[in-house]
Amino acid sequence: DDDDDDDDQSVHTPNNPHLSVQKVPLFVPGLKDLASALETTLTPHFLNVSARVVRCPDLTSSEWGLAAEGLLGENKLYDVGGEHHQVKPYANRLAFGLEEVARAGNVTEAYFLGAGAAPRASVGCNGELIPIDNLYGNVRKSKLATVEIDSHGIPRAALQQYRSSKMGFLANLMSSHGDRGDVIEVRVSRRISTDPTCESFTDCMRRGLSETYRKSSNPVGLGGVFRVLNGQVRTHVMADTQGKVFTESAQVQEYLKMFTMGPDLVAATVFISDQPRSTTKSVRLEHTHLFHSSETTGGHYHGDVTPSEIEYLAYLVPNHELIIVDRIGE
Repeated sequence: DDDDDDDDQSVHTPNNPHLSVQKVPLFVPGLKDLASALETTLTPHFLNVSARVVRCPDLTSSEWGLAAEGLLGENKLYDVGGEHHQVKPYANRLAFGLEEVARAGNVTEAYFLGAGAAPRASVGCNGELIPIDNLYGNVRKSKLATVEIDSHGIPRAALQQYRSSKMGFLANLMSSHGDRGDVIEVRVSRRISTDPTCESFTDCMRRGLSETYRKSSNPVGLGGVFRVLNGQVRTHVMADTQGKVFTESAQVQEYLKMFTMGPDLVAATVFISDQPRSTTKSVRLEHTHLFHSSETTGGHYHGDVTPSEIEYLAYLVPNHELIIVDRIGE
């Protein structure tokens, strides 16, 4: 199923009649309140915890390798497509363009980062997409993780630069102007909790925000980046499905190949404390993809597998709006 020019035009039509857009306001606590909430959340689960407000470092530096210096400016989250498309006959050809997502969010200086599925029709195989794309500055640092089989028949998670703004049937993103300014720095190390829900650094924070701000009428949404400085994490990469059409999600699970990665990993993450009350569609609450700083491997983040060694450093910002984008009429 080749991706032709006509199809690409339909994806990027400004007023695409097949695109549904719903905008949900998010609750934006003060940065100091958020830092305090995150520190309180993480303290029972990690031996060393620090969350504070700092000026964002330059994230274009070699240890981060991102497409803009900062994370700030008109911050919005996006829930694009979703897993419901994965069991439909059109799943392999469904695509969303970052340009049309930017239009849906009514943003012009759009710097996107997040996690998504690879568009199989144009890439030629399935995989994990890490959009890091500064549309405004025309700086593209996106990555694509795929499963390759080595000479011994063993699968490995390979990584390549990704030069397109096209994504597959789902993505979770944050847009900003990429400006520097005050952000929340979170440092944790040595996980002491045996609670399986806190093996994931990001989901642990998300659950804490849900508890802290549960009385708020709107959820809290954070986005940003973190590094795995020490220890290892569990990841998956979706192997190629050879264009197979699935009828139930259990079939998809068979193609998720598990890997252990780390340290020296860079992750892009977005998470939202709770389901918005005003939406008909269920949104994904957390999504994180990462890559090795040498750009040799990457995948979808699940959590750590070395609790006594794990160490994270994160820079996070709150978002004021959630944009739910989907393709209709398929």
